[in-house]
Amino acid sequence: MGTIRSKYSFEQFEEVLQKLAHKAAIEAVTKPKGRYVRIAIDNGRFTRVETDEYMFVFYENHVSFHKSGPDGLSFDVEEKLYSTSNDRSKISFEVFLKEDTEKVKKRISAFVEKIMAEAGMKPQPRFRLKNIGSFPRRLDSYIKPRNAKTWKRKP
Repeated sequence: MGTIRSKYSFEQFEEVLQKLAHKAAIEAVTKPKGRYVRIAIDNGRFTRVETDEYMFVFYENHVSFHKSGPDGLSFDVEEKLYSTSNDRSKISFEVFLKEDTEKVKKRISAFVEKIMAEAGMKPQPRFRLKNIGSFPRRLDSYIKPRNAKTWKRKP
């Protein structure tokens, strides 16, 4: 199983994937190409959209996306507040027998960038260093000035 870190928030993924699910559902109902369509809505929000080509499943804390066909993709997105980076979400995916993990990562990353750009979404990092002003001391108070003299204690 592979993972990708993303600076897009879970809410941004949910909003964009809800729009894609809506588009797939409308297309499946108005222009039926295949035989299989399953749509579940709870409180005005899609919880599941399945067609011959797409599958979207929206859970409380993660979203599953699957697109079938020769250029198919399949991944899950969940919120993950990393302690080692500024990333906000984790994209998990399966690598099948002859697929290369790096190729799949690149395809998924390109797809995510494409759908986010089409929706006008910009990455939302959790924090910016310039906005952090709550430290009790400034950094320059910890750095000794270059021309400072050091005093020796008398024994």
